[in-house]
Amino acid sequence: MGGSGYLHSEENRKILDRTIPIGKYEVELAILNSKTISKRVIGARLKIKNDKIIRYEQTQNKSSNLNGFGVDAGLASFCDASVAEEYTKFWYDWIKNNPNKNHYNDYFSKFFQGKQFIHWEIPGTNHKITMFETGFGDGYYMSLYGLNEKDEVCELVIPFINPEIID
Repeated sequence: MGGSGYLHSEENRKILDRTIPIGKYEVELAILNSKTISKRVIGARLKIKNDKIIRYEQTQNKSSNLNGFGVDAGLASFCDASVAEEYTKFWYDWIKNNPNKNHYNDYFSKFFQGKQFIHWEIPGTNHKITMFETGFGDGYYMSLYGLNEKDEVCELVIPFINPEIID
């Protein structure tokens, strides 16, 4: 999980302390259409199981005691470590072949024309990453595990903006 601008960086990408079984899961986005801040993604959820959520707990990163992740280029995504490695290879190859260009402005922006999210396939692979806008863009965002009665992760949630403070 992390900001797509940092996904290529082993130092900055956030690997979480709990393991989620490998698989394909739904990504749900909450989008607010506000007269004050226009259309914004205010939350994202990776739905892993349909069990009843008993409680939420802050995620923890394996590499630090901080909860959450940094965002660059105003984008975030959910993906496993192996897909993050594939993205890293794509990113470094793209930068090498496109010196003095910006990976968002010169590559990803064309996919986002008028959209808050994309389901993008990493070139040369069969793996896709759902990338989505992050609330107010660049910054640092928290994330939460939704846990069932057995303390199993049923969802991973990123609250970007509290809609109760808008409009």
